[in-house]
Amino acid sequence: MRLTEARVPGGEKPTFDDCVMLDNGVGIVPELDVVISDVTGNIHLRLTFSADERRYQASFVGLATEDITSTKLREVKVAESIRIGASFGIFFPLVKGLPANSLAYWVGPGGSFDLNLEDQSDGLDADETLELVALCYEIAELSSQHPAKAVQQQFGLSQRTAARWISRAKARGYVGRPLLSTSEETLERLQFELEHEQRVNDDGEHQAET
Repeated sequence: MRLTEARVPGGEKPTFDDCVMLDNGVGIVPELDVVISDVTGNIHLRLTFSADERRYQASFVGLATEDITSTKLREVKVAESIRIGASFGIFFPLVKGLPANSLAYWVGPGGSFDLNLEDQSDGLDADETLELVALCYEIAELSSQHPAKAVQQQFGLSQRTAARWISRAKARGYVGRPLLSTSEETLERLQFELEHEQRVNDDGEHQAET
């Protein structure tokens, strides 16, 4: 599976400017329209970030192919499609001092979680390493991947050592449940704009049909 297109509802490619911020410094694009190429055809998804669940959810899933059958529909990998699509809506600076970019920018459009953190942790002190562990853990969580396994794989650790590092990062307060840092008023305005834009699009489609 490979993502072939990711757009915000207005039709533009998602950028950091489209993000709302979490309190851990990660930016989230609230809504994405993505197309993913698969053996079954092109999978179309509307992804919406849930502030309560702290992850992307699919509000629409469609399949474009020459001959849609019940078998092909059952073969659509929704969870994997969400994971790949979400990688285009999660923005963060992988290295301090560099601009924030999407998870897909850092790992490629396939969405595989490989940030090469083992090499980046060389020369860091204990607290800096734990901050990197926390970033890895929370990015994996936000992108619907297994956070403990991500830490284990990214730092080349055993399962026991990874669990110990995560515990230390939590004890230092580096790992928490990321919360939206924008004001309630900003979030309400954002939701209103998204709903208004959807109504305008629906009206345009209706007029085109008539």
